[in-house]
Amino acid sequence: IDYNIPLFTNLKKAQLFIPDFKTDSLQLSDIQLALDLKEDTTEVKFNKSGMKVFPNPRREYIAKQGLLYLYAEVYNLRFDSEGNKKGYSLSFSVLDSNSSNPKDYGSMIHTKPGNTSVVVSALNVGSLLPGNYFLQVSAKDLASGEETKKTKPFQVLASPMLEAAGEPGT
Repeated sequence: IDYNIPLFTNLKKAQLFIPDFKTDSLQLSDIQLALDLKEDTTEVKFNKSGMKVFPNPRREYIAKQGLLYLYAEVYNLRFDSEGNKKGYSLSFSVLDSNSSNPKDYGSMIHTKPGNTSVVVSALNVGSLLPGNYFLQVSAKDLASGEETKKTKPFQVLASPMLEAAGEPGT
């Protein structure tokens, strides 16, 4: 054994930002992109709030195929002055690299289970052309009127099978 070789030869330093979700303001966690989501209450590594999240660390999807699965959490939902929960709205959109809105998935109102809520969704990205995009998730608390949003980059790749068949737009 050569003890003159450093154990950590390729160390890199980076700043790590850990958000404080205990504030009073409405917040969204980071968005986790996934290959699939399944209900599963067993306690294993990739399970979160009763969902098995199959991570997609490369954040890549194939053109004209599949779904983009996502997992996030909303924090600090409020009750109105009468103690009513009122709902909260979630909207999803995909922005291209110019921050324009090529695909809007609309908005839905959800019932608050409490001060926090889990966000799981599957969005059809099959109509997107190959390229770089940003998923934007927006939340609005209907009791407080507060709004927040997060974005996550992802990429749509050309389908090798469609390319070989000479299909346009891939």
